[in-house]
Amino acid sequence: MLEHVVIPKLSAAVDSWDPRKKVAIHVWVHPWLPMLEQRSIEALCHSIRYKLSSVLHAWQAHDASAHTLLSPWKNVFDSAVWEDLIVRYIVPKLKMALQEFQINPADQKLDQFNWVMLWASTIPVHHMVHVLEVDFFRKWHQVMYHWLCSPNPDFNEIVSWYKGWKGLFPLLANERIRMLMALGLDMMNQAAEGLEVVQPGTTENLGYLTGTEKRAPKESRLPSCHGVLGTAMTDLSFKECIQAYAMEKGLLLMPRVGKFYSGMPVYEFGTVSVCLDPVKPVVYAQLRGGA
Repeated sequence: MLEHVVIPKLSAAVDSWDPRKKVAIHVWVHPWLPMLEQRSIEALCHSIRYKLSSVLHAWQAHDASAHTLLSPWKNVFDSAVWEDLIVRYIVPKLKMALQEFQINPADQKLDQFNWVMLWASTIPVHHMVHVLEVDFFRKWHQVMYHWLCSPNPDFNEIVSWYKGWKGLFPLLANERIRMLMALGLDMMNQAAEGLEVVQPGTTENLGYLTGTEKRAPKESRLPSCHGVLGTAMTDLSFKECIQAYAMEKGLLLMPRVGKFYSGMPVYEFGTVSVCLDPVKPVVYAQLRGGA
């Protein structure tokens, strides 16, 4: 019955399917896949890919229907074929959307950003990370740099802005995305501590990313302790260890402007105020009822 009744009808339906009408073909093809032989699945997939390719060249990033039609096939199409389809038709349009995207803290519109983030779990992660690094984070870092270098920047606004963007990213589990976010946090730390802010794209800035990437450990965990840290992560400074641990836990290590304890700057660590003594090394935390 599968060979003589079901497969001919499925094939005829796929042949008559017009993706421009935005009918989600997976709804009536996927239920049959567990029953079909691989050669029959490959024949159907070949026809579906051909139909999709014939219309995707005209697709624009604002049209979410392409994601609705494509995403259910991610784990059905051969991985190499899927990547080729995505790289050829989807990635260039997403890059274009981010290139047109304006980062404006005073009046932020997120349309293009949201169009791109819709694809975050569908596109192979290395392609998504590259698109974000080149076409989003370069602008994002520049906006933060100029804001921090402006006369009397409002650090509370900048921290809120940073936290807002951090909450919009579904790819924070990716090491490279965490590094790019951490670079923004590092610029905020420099400004809050009265240091010169390193401009994005400079040798020092790029060296930070490359150096952090090379020395990042496979497991970014700090040993549990009560106030005093044991052996820090290999090749990381004491402060960088604390920053890495904070990021792993989804927290910020952010200087509290103008706040000091025994000559050391006070940091916001989640909801706790802390001081870092890199000499001992010791973390001092202000807890309820004392320090």
